Amino acid sequence: MTDRDTQILDVHSHFSTEEGFVFQDPDDSDTFGEDFEMRTEAEMVEDLQEANVKPMLDFGFTADVPVDEAAEKHDYFADMYQENPDAFLGLWAQLDPRQGEDTVEEFERCLTSLDMGITGFTINGSTTNVPADDERYDPIYELCLEHNAPVLINIGYSGLGAGQPGGGGHLVEYCHPKYVDRVASEYPELQIIAGRPGWPWQGEAIASLLHKSNIAGNELHGWRPKYYPDELQYDIGRRLQGKVMFGGDYPLIDYETLREDWEEMDISDDVRDKVFHENAERVLGQFGDI
Repeated sequence: MTDRDTQILDVHSHFSTEEGFVFQDPDDSDTFGEDFEMRTEAEMVEDLQEANVKPMLDFGFTADVPVDEAAEKHDYFADMYQENPDAFLGLWAQLDPRQGEDTVEEFERCLTSLDMGITGFTINGSTTNVPADDERYDPIYELCLEHNAPVLINIGYSGLGAGQPGGGGHLVEYCHPKYVDRVASEYPELQIIAGRPGWPWQGEAIASLLHKSNIAGNELHGWRPKYYPDELQYDIGRRLQGKVMFGGDYPLIDYETLREDWEEMDISDDVRDKVFHENAERVLGQFGDI
């Protein structure tokens, strides 16, 4: 069993504060059927320290808001990071590609003018219905290469809009793993992390992870580990043991539940250590201090 004193590196979680909470739209929060208790910034840091977890954070809702609103959130996190640099790995910036040059300029500002720890770009294709291989993301990928930044591309089923008429207009198809495969092929120097399990295309997700070395990892936020697809559970301790990373989705799933699920999984302690911190240290360590 992994030592509870071992710090977990969480490659994808969210803010539990009112200003940063991922569900700014009440309809989205209703999808998950949960009442979430908002935390102050200090309480959020305390939650992370008590769980012995250091996360990369993602606002999520900034994916389709005006860029100037997203910029305010980036400033907000930069202030949090300056006050608590040891509490966070950094931030995944999520911006709307349909807003053109404003999006590119704001991401460049994140990379060059704000100190937020490790800074990367994340894409959830079903949020804006713009898949990751769309040419509007090309300037973003070029910035990542220029400034040595990673990209997180979400795959598989998205809970956003789930249970709503028409899924709230969100297309699950735009999180198909084929889009990660295409980006990895077009940008072989780009370091890409796939986000979430790949269901309902889990086999195709595994194939891309095995085939493309620059799809450097797969963080598994959004699901409790005991519910991972069978194919994924089988390969975590086998062909994917060097790529799977812990993704918490805090505060949507609590860390104690996630630890217990991982500890009950039929994998060795060595593999669990890779998932909890070693793979993230190797991949994210290329982009900043861990």
